[in-house]
Amino acid sequence: VQANYLQDQWTTVNGAYAEMPGLPGSTEQIITPSDYERDLPKSLEATAPSVPGYELERESVWGEFGFRIMIDQILGEEVGVDAADGWGGDYYAQWFDGQNAALLILFEGDTDRDTEELRAALLDYALTAVAEEDYAWVEVLDDGRLAFIAADQPEVGESILASVSG
Repeated sequence: VQANYLQDQWTTVNGAYAEMPGLPGSTEQIITPSDYERDLPKSLEATAPSVPGYELERESVWGEFGFRIMIDQILGEEVGVDAADGWGGDYYAQWFDGQNAALLILFEGDTDRDTEELRAALLDYALTAVAEEDYAWVEVLDDGRLAFIAADQPEVGESILASVSG
């Protein structure tokens, strides 16, 4: 809205709402206003695997903004912006057993290079932010999607990995 307002105040803002009355399709379109209505998010088909003893707390989209915040907090803003910039789409699932948590994020970049940039950043993130006794996994799967898995219990992380890579 701000970028449109700066063009010619409310005329462009009103025009944007008339052209596309819905909300932007992703945080990417808010971060980069020129992507609005142009760079639509990819829909990743995924089903949360069953994690014995854990309850699925939520499934959603992490989004470009989510990756920026996550990476910025540990590796700095410059790394976060560069790594998340090629966001194409994602899916995440989060589980909790009352004491321990597990997280799966599946990501697809706009290009293979974008996927590789985020893979490298998430690997650095995992090495820095995830405790040594916990579980973290970063891998590009055979289908080209990037998987990030973090879990308090290594056997739970391994179970999630087996279900998404098999």
